[in-house]
Amino acid sequence: LINSFAGLRADIEGRDDFIIEASKKIRGFINVAGIESPGLSSAPAIAEMVSGILKEVVKEISPRLELNYKDDFIETLPEQPRFADYLDKTGKWQEIVEKDADYGEIICRCEKVSKGEMLRVIHQPVPARSLDAIKRRIRAGMGRCQGGFCSPKVLKILSEELKISPLKITKKGKDSEILKTKTKDMIKETGVKFKDEVRV
Repeated sequence: LINSFAGLRADIEGRDDFIIEASKKIRGFINVAGIESPGLSSAPAIAEMVSGILKEVVKEISPRLELNYKDDFIETLPEQPRFADYLDKTGKWQEIVEKDADYGEIICRCEKVSKGEMLRVIHQPVPARSLDAIKRRIRAGMGRCQGGFCSPKVLKILSEELKISPLKITKKGKDSEILKTKTKDMIKETGVKFKDEVRV
């Protein structure tokens, strides 16, 4: 599947700044809208601002309730090895591969993503369990071929690691299954034969 993207930028007529404020109509609702181009760079500051607004909103709703950071809150995740960052440091990457051979198997040629990176994000506390989730975490499928080379590999690894049928692997969650049926089942139903093991 080759994706083509289209969309509209968030814009609010007559206003030159983001809208970040508690709703005047819906109690407990916070508006974060009109986030145009600098929104990505502004995201950390927006999060801090929303956090402050949320504390005030909670006080109004329930004065006894107080919001605090979790004691075990992890502000930054530990740095994880990415093959693409080691292209000019083959000796150091070899050390990583010697510890875990999965980092030596490349599943996405365009973005230079290894199997080890994929296994890591599948088994994280908040796991990546669809093709799009894998793409967002480690960029597999984000390159020029748009997953033409790596999608079958990603699908196979997801199926093996999640211990579910390839037919249940989705592109982006519910109702987005990629494979329709097994070839043998299709032959029984229609009498038409396909070369591949599964029909897309």
